[in-house]
Parts: sequence; C-alpha cells; structure tokens
Amino acid sequence: MRTAGPAAVSELDVRVTNADGSALTPHFTLTTGQGMSHWWKVTRGPATLPAHASAVYRLRPPGPVFHVPRRPGTRIRLRVFTASPDTLSSMDVRLPGER
Repeated sequence: MRTAGPAAVSELDVRVTNADGSALTPHFTLTTGQGMSHWWKVTRGPATLPAHASAVYRLRPPGPVFHVPRRPGTRIRLRVFTASPDTLSSMDVRLPGER
C-alpha cells in the first residue's frame, strides 16, 4: 500500500488467487462502511485471471487518493467482484502503522 498522508491511499498491491475452475475477470473497490467507492483502476495485472492461477494486481483509486476516515474502529475492506460467475470476496486492509 502506498499512502499520500496518514489517511489517504494512492496505490494498493494485492495478490489474487483464483481457486475456481474457470477464468475470472475481477473488479476491485474499497469500503469503509455500507457504501462503496467507485471501481479502482487496475494498472498492473491480467484483465482475466486464468483458472487456478495467482497474480499480483496494482490498483489505483478512482480519484487521486482514497480518503480513509481516521476514527477508532474504521474498518477498511477490499472487495473483489466478478460478473461471471457472480462472486464477491472481501478482506480487511490495514493502513501502514495500524495494528
């Protein structure tokens, strides 16, 4: 993760593993609550991830940075969607320096 200050994410690298038997086209977003940001742009990584393969994706936010609310208990979730088959995967993301 690259930050542009204590509460602004400018880039994010993630390793994605496709455990499914078919190729998947992932779409990424970050959330800090019930809503979600616009799709993040993939700047590195395959558009389609083959079956049973892994790849590292470099992601950039839809704007210059993704602002993270700096209040105790803020949960940042990476959400990965695919359209066919319909899937949603999620994981927590921590800013540098967080426990």
